[in-house]
Amino acid sequence: MTALYVTLFVLAPLASAKIIDAGPWQFPAGFAIMALAFAVLDLINEKHGKGQARATVLQAVAIRAFVYVVILGPMMIAPGIEPEGYDAVLGQGIRLFLWGELAMFTSQWLVDIPLFAWIRDRLHRRWFVLRYLGSTLASMTVGALIFVYGGYWGTGADPFALWQGSIVARVVMTVVLSPIVWSVREVYVGESNR
Repeated sequence: MTALYVTLFVLAPLASAKIIDAGPWQFPAGFAIMALAFAVLDLINEKHGKGQARATVLQAVAIRAFVYVVILGPMMIAPGIEPEGYDAVLGQGIRLFLWGELAMFTSQWLVDIPLFAWIRDRLHRRWFVLRYLGSTLASMTVGALIFVYGGYWGTGADPFALWQGSIVARVVMTVVLSPIVWSVREVYVGESNR
């Protein structure tokens, strides 16, 4: 599960350079990936506890920083050398990376992990989907606010509209993923009917 979380965590900002228009809503494409990452982290928290979930976030932050140094480092050292398609793929790479790191660390470390553990303790490890929905929606709201306003402010995109669209997209993704996450939990954690 840790490897899956890290992979999703690394890919999300790369996809966020693309803005998706869905009717009246707009949101960065990486938000769909992050909704899945939040679900995976809650599964890790459920099985291994708050300490392992926090260790997983630290690993993901370190690996993503390494990946970005490898990808963006040469372009920072030798400006003007940009491979064809760089802007289309990475877009505002460094800016999205930095705000993504701050948003994910803050929302996962300070909101999602402790809130999930707190709800789990209060509900005596029952009602997993309620814990998953509550902690994920609260932390995604915080993360989206930090990421969208920091990553897109002054770029011509409307941060408020992106934040609203991001919240709608994340709520939809979180609710849609709920039965899948519940099923995976029964296999991964080995507990059912809780």
